[in-house]
Amino acid sequence: MRTINPTEAKYIDPAAGVRIRFRLAGERFPPTIYYKIFTNRPIQDICANAPRDYTRPYLRLKSAVDSN
Repeated sequence: MRTINPTEAKYIDPAAGVRIRFRLAGERFPPTIYYKIFTNRPIQDICANAPRDYTRPYLRLKSAVDSN
């Protein structure tokens, strides 16, 4: 994965139990490489546990410049 897409490879943690399936496509050489990333362990979405609307004005904190 590091040679194909180093940007996404840094997000893959060995403890996550990630499995990657590769597929080669295209009619000419070199083929296009497609991949899917699967996890063998459950994933917890942090934002789903505590959803908040941070766009409301009263939730925004004033900066130090505005306070003084």
